[in-house]
Amino acid sequence: MAAGRLNNKTPWTITGVLLCALLATSQATLVSCGNSNASPTQSGETRADEDDGVRRETVEIRGRRFRLEIADDDEKRIKGLSGRAEIAENGGMLFVFPRPQQAAFVMRDCLVDIDIIFLDTFGQVLSTYEMEVEDPRRPDESEAEYEERLKKYHSRGPAQFVIELRGGTLKTFEPELRRMRDVIKLDRQRLIRDAS
Repeated sequence: MAAGRLNNKTPWTITGVLLCALLATSQATLVSCGNSNASPTQSGETRADEDDGVRRETVEIRGRRFRLEIADDDEKRIKGLSGRAEIAENGGMLFVFPRPQQAAFVMRDCLVDIDIIFLDTFGQVLSTYEMEVEDPRRPDESEAEYEERLKKYHSRGPAQFVIELRGGTLKTFEPELRRMRDVIKLDRQRLIRDAS
């Protein structure tokens, strides 16, 4: 997923570009993006993993721990997990915005399905989606035409956090996550403070 662009006429929107082909040299790093090389941490703890220097947050959802890469600035939010051929079983990304905002994500150049959870300032679930891979941009298609045809997944309220997980993960949660009822615990103040 990739985040949208800021301009003078439109409000901030996110066009999540999470999982798209990573360079062949980065494939080995991708395999270790989940918990395979991470030591156990408490939920809500952030640390840079020793193997790649990427900051990750441990987040617990329905009793299951995920080590999520943190996307807390425009560059990271726009890139998301784009360029990747897979997401680790308990990996993914945590998008953090400095202020709550209406958000829309798309599957721009993504190679694998992604599950997404939009959260408000308090970590309350706003919406969830199972996003499917889109057809790639055609050689005769402009960037604007490509962007226009991509399906938009909306937050359905002001989102402060967005979690992207491996496709199919949402179906494994029992019971399923419910809009405006479930809360995912995060160290909200620290995450928001660090966002730009």
